[in-house]
Amino acid sequence: MSNQTVTELVEGGTVAGKYAEYCKPAAAFETFCADAMTLHLDSLSHGMSGKKLGGLFSFRTKHTVSYAGNIALLCDDLLSYTKSGYRIILAADNDTAAKNLYELFEEKGMRVYMGVDVGDFSITTLPAGSILIRVDSGVRGYELVVPKIAVLTTRPESRSASR
Repeated sequence: MSNQTVTELVEGGTVAGKYAEYCKPAAAFETFCADAMTLHLDSLSHGMSGKKLGGLFSFRTKHTVSYAGNIALLCDDLLSYTKSGYRIILAADNDTAAKNLYELFEEKGMRVYMGVDVGDFSITTLPAGSILIRVDSGVRGYELVVPKIAVLTTRPESRSASR
């Protein structure tokens, strides 16, 4: 967007002046990145050229399904993940659901832990092939392929997507 266009939008009242900062031209962004230590996260940035980068980090992820009400599917996937050596964080909606899932997986002989906070375990210190259940109603499931980490949720997808 050109400076002239931004000026016209502000003067015409289409964009409030206090928000004009967000409509700076791309050159202003380039100047900012050159002058400051920045972390730029963009799923399409692998095609960037001519950028001065201090490092390029790539995270291959896959979306996972929501297991809302389908405990059999959740158990099947957990068995598969744990056999493959994944570290799993399972987000339950509330304390009761977390406790019930913990008891179910413990009965099935799975290596399962309870955690109010991920601080109880670092995902990297959680034993491979184990499950950490925590209460978190705002997480959406994903899988980190290379470090073998999966974050799963028991929430319906429509509720997770709205956060």
